Amino acid sequence: MKRLVPHDPLWAGIYENEARLIADLMGCATCMLHHIGSTAIPNLQAKPIIDILMEAVSLQAVDECTERLEKWGYEARGEYGIPGRRYFNKKPTDETVAFHLHAYLAGSFQIRRHLAFRDFLIMKPDIAARYAALKTNLSFADGTLKPEYQKAKQPFVDRVALEALRYFERKN
Repeated sequence: MKRLVPHDPLWAGIYENEARLIADLMGCATCMLHHIGSTAIPNLQAKPIIDILMEAVSLQAVDECTERLEKWGYEARGEYGIPGRRYFNKKPTDETVAFHLHAYLAGSFQIRRHLAFRDFLIMKPDIAARYAALKTNLSFADGTLKPEYQKAKQPFVDRVALEALRYFERKN
């Protein structure tokens, strides 16, 4: 998964299928699920990893469902560097995509941040194009990611996420 690939329109359906599975596994621990990350943005190249954002009724409820997720191939990673998050990853499936599940308490700032970033890039193709150019510059000609990929794109992501949050706050 250390390679960028062109956007695949099948990613939306793959997300839907996995979201149904997660909703069934998590039951009443889940308020809502969202497709986030680059695979959720049309025409944007991405690593073939479907990022799923879960709005949870409580993190304890998520923790109580961990064993069920693990039986379906998800590895529990705890907060994984972000306080207030439960993070799970699932290795590639038959569809050759992996999954990252990010669970936060419903109403969390991180939920608003992720959704604002996604929605802003969808509605602002010029900013999405700048993000695509940055990602291209941080990968080799064959799409393999350079070692500094994640760290180097973070300032752009943080700046755009803040701009997106401000934009949507003004709209409301």
